[in-house]
Amino acid sequence: MNKSNDGCIYTRPWVVDFMLDACGYTEQQPLSAWRVVEPSCGEGSFVLRMAERLIASARRDGVDMAQLNDAIRAYDTDAGALAVARANTLKLLEHLGVEAVDAEALVEAWFVHQDFIEAECLDVDLVIGNPPYVRATDIDESIRERYQNLLETFTRGTDLYIAFFEKGLKSLKEGGRLCFICSDRWRRNQFGAKLRAFIAAHAFGVRLHCQMHGVDAFESQVTAYPAVTLIDRSGEAAREVVCDTQFDAAAARQLARALARNEAEDGASYVFQSDAQEEKYAGCPLITDAGVEIGIGIATGRDNVFVTTDEDAVESERMVPLAYARDIEDNQFPQPVRHWLVNPWQDGKLVNLADYPRLSQYFYENEASLKKRHVAQKKPSDWYRTIDKLKPGLCESKKLLIRDMSDKTEPIYDDGELYPHHNLYWMTSETWDLKVLGGILISDAVYDMMSQNSVDMRGGVIRNQAQYLRKLRVPRYEGISPADREALRRSFERNDRAAASRICERLYA
Repeated sequence: MNKSNDGCIYTRPWVVDFMLDACGYTEQQPLSAWRVVEPSCGEGSFVLRMAERLIASARRDGVDMAQLNDAIRAYDTDAGALAVARANTLKLLEHLGVEAVDAEALVEAWFVHQDFIEAECLDVDLVIGNPPYVRATDIDESIRERYQNLLETFTRGTDLYIAFFEKGLKSLKEGGRLCFICSDRWRRNQFGAKLRAFIAAHAFGVRLHCQMHGVDAFESQVTAYPAVTLIDRSGEAAREVVCDTQFDAAAARQLARALARNEAEDGASYVFQSDAQEEKYAGCPLITDAGVEIGIGIATGRDNVFVTTDEDAVESERMVPLAYARDIEDNQFPQPVRHWLVNPWQDGKLVNLADYPRLSQYFYENEASLKKRHVAQKKPSDWYRTIDKLKPGLCESKKLLIRDMSDKTEPIYDDGELYPHHNLYWMTSETWDLKVLGGILISDAVYDMMSQNSVDMRGGVIRNQAQYLRKLRVPRYEGISPADREALRRSFERNDRAAASRICERLYA
């Protein structure tokens, strides 16, 4: 596997803390009796947080440091990353007051330069971490062949993290737990079918699925649609949580407390799935499991600079036609376009201002205002960035656009001409005819779900935020007959809610 494509993406410390809390790995527990494995430790994000808790627990219980040699095993194939992890951990242990000789012995025991998939590893209490995310097409052929010989669930079409799930589950002792943050595509895609069957066949169950799509959970930008997934054999009730893009450290601590009390308490930036609604619409998958991607439009941090009505404000290739909620008339966007985004991004990177004289002049004229923003102060060299990056290909994609607040769900179809502003949510799909989906979204069934999920506003207004939209359940597209598809398409085009509702009443039944 090339270093440039080894799938190493480091997890933010507050996310690690949330995962440890969710697994019960807290200093109040006798952690010296636990055996914990981090299967792809990188530079030690998880080990550092575990070590703090382990040392505190051991001191409280009067456990000698020499007895902690087997408490942690952290594997990695990258010798350079392991060297950094060892150094960071040694420094932490010494900071925590561990004698140098004991600290060196612990670091020597804890870190293993070996491929976890090929390691002998049994009777583990907890397997926790962020397995490498490498797509099936990018996996080295020799690695694939070795893993296929070792594992039941790993095939030519599976992404690399599938191997870590199976190996991790096989490593657990009775009563052990596995907790990963990684892409949750395995829960619905074909390449995850064998893993899902493996989990069921060995009496495991997903106890927590905390969806973090769009959450700033990693030290670098990723588009892997991550989730925190906790699997064990406890038989406890499963918890499904959907986090908004604003989910952060404070919200994670609040959620961890709710999980510890086994209480479903929605927060400002996360929601629990409704049990009653799950029963009513249980025959249909979540909309994201049915092949629909959901997101929010771009936040700039300074709309009076980045959003303009002047189509010729800078070079034409740096101007993006904007879907702007205030422009909507009769449930459609006007032509010609009224608002434009001054775009500093190209292929996920900031453009060099020297390459665009007019753009450069425009931004420097607004330099003082742009540099006052928090996003600019975090990284001064990127002072002319928007808060969000533009999602590549979104402007050109067919999509449904939905306003944040409305008395009903009112999707607007865009044929690939506009990029959504921050107060619009978008849906795209490689599976659906989006006008058929639009017909479902205007139905009474969807209004029923949204009114149950959404925050109540005055005047019967509902919030159509992504965290609530992702809780919708829809029929699978392939299960809708051609006649019903055409009828739903016509209902959407005519905004005929009654007709759409009649069809959906039958589909959901």
